[in-house]
Amino acid sequence: FFYNAHNEILHALATEGILGGVALALVYGAPIVFFVRCLRRCDAAQSYALAGLLLVLSFIGFGATQVMFVHHIGSAFYSLMVCVLAGICIASQKSRET
Repeated sequence: FFYNAHNEILHALATEGILGGVALALVYGAPIVFFVRCLRRCDAAQSYALAGLLLVLSFIGFGATQVMFVHHIGSAFYSLMVCVLAGICIASQKSRET
């Protein structure tokens, strides 16, 4: 038996409806926009911004064949790493301003 659709987007749309699909798009989209903006700046945080962008893009790719956010470890790892990498980018920008 299959308990999920083995596709993150289809699973979100099937179980949570349009709001779930929009929420998933925001979970992926907001960090992409943030990390791309950080990547365009020329500072020491570029490598962390690239790592964050690759993390999000990897989760999108993984989501094509596996529902990553059903498992608590996948959700925890994604949110923790996005927050850590975003925090490093923000701290680097603030230290550059002072």
